[in-house]
Amino acid sequence: MVKIGSNPEPGLIVLHPNFYKPGTATGEALRAHELYHIWQRSFIPDFPEMFAELAKQTEKAGLDPWENPYEKPAYEFEQQVEAYLLKKGHPAAYLLTKEYLA
Repeated sequence: MVKIGSNPEPGLIVLHPNFYKPGTATGEALRAHELYHIWQRSFIPDFPEMFAELAKQTEKAGLDPWENPYEKPAYEFEQQVEAYLLKKGHPAAYLLTKEYLA
């Protein structure tokens, strides 16, 4: 699995350059997704440890990453931001393909 984004320390977002395209609906929605995790880190005690444990459990169970209880709301927020930006006329940049991720 390709790691597309992360926030390894408070307030820091790292985005994979092949997936983040600034100014596009998809790119800015990805950034919004990671900003959601920064918010989670700020308000949920022990978030990094809890997130990591749930990510392991999700993967071990053979579930998709967005089925992690901490990922689900971040993905939902990402989708809302993308839909809003597309509606406002921002270009889309769909770079995620199964072939690329394989």
